[in-house]
Amino acid sequence: MRLPFVIALQSLRANPLRATLSTLGVIIGAAALVAVLAIGDGVEAYLRDQIERTSSLQLVSVAPRRWDEAGGVRVPRARWVSLDAAAAAGLAARLGARATV
Repeated sequence: MRLPFVIALQSLRANPLRATLSTLGVIIGAAALVAVLAIGDGVEAYLRDQIERTSSLQLVSVAPRRWDEAGGVRVPRARWVSLDAAAAAGLAARLGARATV
């Protein structure tokens, strides 16, 4: 069990420059990884804040499609879904305080 440690210490004593440069490389690599991840988190937080300030992603608008397109020509639909006041009230009751209908 002691033999691998003895061999490792002998190798470190025999090649101190290699050991120092290897250690420095590991330290620089770990620091670079931490820096890249921190930059990514910072950019994500910044972009989320900007999106929150400039747009209303909480707003969802629903409108019926009253036509279909066939070969680039709009063809009116014969029927489409329509919500009446009762359906809107039911939807508001189901969503509760999470949304305004």
